[in-house]
Amino acid sequence: MGNFDAGITSYQYMDGNNQTLLMGNYSYPVTKNFTVSAGAGFMTDFKDYNTFVLDAKGNYKINENLSAQLRVRNCINGENNTTQVRFSPGWNQNVGKRTNVYINPYYAYKHNYNTNQDSHTFGGFTGLKVQLNKNLNSKVKVYAFCEGQCYDFDKVGTKDPSIWSVNAGLIIKP
Repeated sequence: MGNFDAGITSYQYMDGNNQTLLMGNYSYPVTKNFTVSAGAGFMTDFKDYNTFVLDAKGNYKINENLSAQLRVRNCINGENNTTQVRFSPGWNQNVGKRTNVYINPYYAYKHNYNTNQDSHTFGGFTGLKVQLNKNLNSKVKVYAFCEGQCYDFDKVGTKDPSIWSVNAGLIIKP
């Protein structure tokens, strides 16, 4: 049987811009170590950027701490239609009964259908995720997370603030 979750994430870029994503996901365990999921949502900056988001993901759990993810994200808004394919090995470590830390470097390929341009980036994010409800056996689980992200390691020396963000979110898993 599969699982549903819904979440909201805020991306606060260091250049002063921000975006908020509201997303629902359905995941299904294909095998003990491999899960596929699909999601749909809406992203906005509350000014002039609004886009519909469709995700397809695969997650392979290598062991208790290591995994590999592949995500295909389509952003559809008429003016800026893109597809991003992102491969991300991940490391996740429990640091308490309700708290995990994680590190995810990634490679991303992105195609913009309106401009017919492609981009390739290496980036990564690291953060902390906490289960908020104290009853660990509760049917509905609520998580909060906070992470730092670099969208392009190649631009780190340029002091471009748009490659950095602090992301925070809330996830509900019924």
